[in-house]
Parts: sequence; C-alpha cells; structure tokens
Amino acid sequence: MTFSNDGSVILVGMTNGKVKAIDVQSRRTVAELKDASEAIDSVSVSPSEALLVIATRSGTLYLYQVEERCRRFSRVGRCMVNVVLTII
Repeated sequence: MTFSNDGSVILVGMTNGKVKAIDVQSRRTVAELKDASEAIDSVSVSPSEALLVIATRSGTLYLYQVEERCRRFSRVGRCMVNVVLTII
C-alpha cells in the first residue's frame, strides 16, 4: 500500500493480484490493475510520480507509466527478479 505524492489517491495491492487506486476523499475506486495473478507484495510510486512499480510474492515486477495524478496507468514492462535478501 502506498499513497500518491499529493496524498489524494491510495494504491492498495490485493491478495488476488489486483491493485486498486482509491480516491481518498470520495473513497471510490478510480483505477484497477489486473496484470498479476498472484498476491501483490509491494506497491511504490516514484518521487516524480511518473512511474509505479508493483512486486508480486514470486518476484515478478510490473512497471507502469502514471497518468492523471495516479488515476490512470499504462503498463510499460514486466520482469522476473530472483533476489536473496540478508538483513543484518
């Protein structure tokens, strides 16, 4: 889960692979992304709010171009990532 940079939209990753963009003030879904088929682990908006990255539990990353202040998205890429993370 993350907020748009201006705080007007919350982006929520779901266990069914969807990501919903919800207008904070009206509480209405303004966009829904359905490219993943597995649980979403992380959702992040770039500081410039030009890009959105979604990560699934298996390590698939989806990259979207952000339009209309986090109310419209166009997928620009997908990749698989195999990362081992060590926390010290």
